[in-house]
Amino acid sequence: QAAFEEMETNLADITSKAELPEVKENAAKMKTKIEEVKKNANAAYQFRTSMEQNGIVGNNALNAFEKSADELDAQVYAMSKLSRKVSSDAMVAVDEDVHNEIYTNVIISAIMIIVTLGVGYSVSGSISKRIVELSKAAEVIASGDLTKPIKNNSSDEVGVAAANFEIMRQRMHE
Repeated sequence: QAAFEEMETNLADITSKAELPEVKENAAKMKTKIEEVKKNANAAYQFRTSMEQNGIVGNNALNAFEKSADELDAQVYAMSKLSRKVSSDAMVAVDEDVHNEIYTNVIISAIMIIVTLGVGYSVSGSISKRIVELSKAAEVIASGDLTKPIKNNSSDEVGVAAANFEIMRQRMHE
């Protein structure tokens, strides 16, 4: 009885994780086989118990019991074979899912790296260009030319520095 409960628990676990229709179908077949085997096992047990209680001992009774036991063995073998197929199908499905997830993660990671590099290059280029312009304006002021205004159209750190340079230029020009 404990073996049947363990098989049913394992089957329920496989069925709950199954996503492919073939795996679910095989699990349903296996459940049906488990029920058949349980039924035959109970019948064989009741038959043997009945023989013992009635004191029936003879070739016909033993032959009938052996036939029932052989049928039960065949069903257990079929159930075992089906169980291996269900497990194998489930593992193939899990393996395919894992490979698909890895492939998807690699593609997404590659795209994110490319986008990050592109954004970083663009932002750093923009900042560098404005710093170079500010540096050239400082060189012009350092050479004594206070007539050229410093262009500024941003409010970030480089823009604040440019605004302060422009204020300094205007005060020095006055």
